Amino acid sequence: MTAAWLIIGLLVLGLPLFAFWVGGRRSWSRIENLHQDAMQQHRDWTTRHGLSPADVAVVEKAVVWGRALDDPRLRAAAVDRVRTVLATRRTWQERHPRWTVLTRWLTGLWALVLLVAVANAVISGRWPSVLPIYVAGAAISVVVAFVQHRNLRRAIERNGPPGE
Repeated sequence: MTAAWLIIGLLVLGLPLFAFWVGGRRSWSRIENLHQDAMQQHRDWTTRHGLSPADVAVVEKAVVWGRALDDPRLRAAAVDRVRTVLATRRTWQERHPRWTVLTRWLTGLWALVLLVAVANAVISGRWPSVLPIYVAGAAISVVVAFVQHRNLRRAIERNGPPGE
């Protein structure tokens, strides 16, 4: 009975105090600053190219799908947007080389474990019920990453000056 009251007390008092403590950490202000920087970057981009909300939607769609635009102003905005996205990715990777290396190693390790699991299933003839889900998830992840990178490259090729 005492353990139950202790658990209830921890939930009633401890959880709100823990949430208050976590909310006061400086890391949350860094996240807010990153959000504000991104919003300012977006405002600067729309102002620099004179984009309306409808234009922003058209440009973003062209960037995501790697499509060409007809209006030279929107074409320039699309190329600028892609360059900003790529520069932001590159900057993050340069600022956080340990995380970049760690994610690459973990991705490679995950692929190796998945490959071993598939090879084991083929050799033993017993297919675990969740293995197709893991394989499908890996395939989808690879395809999405490839298509995103390809579409960004296409957006620059189709909307940038010739020879770029």
